[in-house]
Amino acid sequence: MVMTVRCKMNSGKTASFTKLKIGFMWLLHKLPLMHISCDKIFGDYEYSLPARFSFFKLSLGDNKHYLITWGNEFKFYYRLKFSEVEKIKTNKELMDKTDSYASLIDDRNKEEIDTNIDFLKHKISSGQSRISSGYNKTNQYTTIALVYLGFLVYLVDSILEVKPSISEAILLYSLISISMYYILNSFLFIRFALKVKGYTRSTFGDIKNNPNQTKLASLYYLDWLSTNNESQIITSIVLNIEKYFFRSLVTSIITLGLIFTLSHSSKYDTGTQNHNKGEYLIYDSAGNFNKTELIGFLNQFDQNTGVIYIIKNKANDNGDSILSFIKSIALNQSQIIVADCQSLSKKYDQVLEKFYRIHGYN
Repeated sequence: MVMTVRCKMNSGKTASFTKLKIGFMWLLHKLPLMHISCDKIFGDYEYSLPARFSFFKLSLGDNKHYLITWGNEFKFYYRLKFSEVEKIKTNKELMDKTDSYASLIDDRNKEEIDTNIDFLKHKISSGQSRISSGYNKTNQYTTIALVYLGFLVYLVDSILEVKPSISEAILLYSLISISMYYILNSFLFIRFALKVKGYTRSTFGDIKNNPNQTKLASLYYLDWLSTNNESQIITSIVLNIEKYFFRSLVTSIITLGLIFTLSHSSKYDTGTQNHNKGEYLIYDSAGNFNKTELIGFLNQFDQNTGVIYIIKNKANDNGDSILSFIKSIALNQSQIIVADCQSLSKKYDQVLEKFYRIHGYN
């Protein structure tokens, strides 16, 4: 009994260690430095497959570049091509397999050959559907990615509006760079898909009617080989397009969240002065309009049930239209109190004191 329990405990420890090891390898696979991958699945990672260890890895579409790497042997630089993993069969390879198939069915009767032809027709139709679906998805992602580039430009503009600190700017621009790197990989795979389409169509001929049943079956077999090869390749390409696109999208969403957090943090940088949470400088002392401040104020406007103090500079009428708009959407007009920075009513003394502190008025 004791021996049985000990064996189970050892087995449990071994399983836990294996899971920990797999988790550690997965983490290394996600990092560009001290990277681990598998050549057989084009740089992805599977614990059971032979691994490649690299000091640095860079993916650029259908090519992966490794520096100081060890696979079967040590190399300072190694490039893994997508075409080496998902090979486009040459015309000679296809014809050799077709000749072998023709020899195999040459002595069969007409009924057996007809059955083979019907089976091949079904496989060809299925393969053509996958090919059509793959190229349709490629076209869709092309359109989506082009629109998505506009969203990335918007993120860059938003970073400029937030005016982050040096450390915050480094973080935000690093995330934007990563997002652009991923979407670049998507575009490179889209371009590669178009090359595959042109290559495959120009290499394999169409099936033509032939009175010889064996020859006809061979032609269907040839078309099935080429269709099957192309469907596998385009499916793999679409998966890579999707993988990099969604990585870019997730990174962009994280960036947008950080921008939103910074723009609605407890303090906003307004040049040489800061103002506190609950205060929004829609126009600064120089008369410059701040869209982020206005959005922040409007987001809090509906949730606010207390008094809203709006302090304006009488010498600057730039904010009159904004003030009119705020009044027009207020459900309770008595909730809004407008103070002119040149009128020193005791009712507004505390508010004006804070206003002067922020803007530096005397």
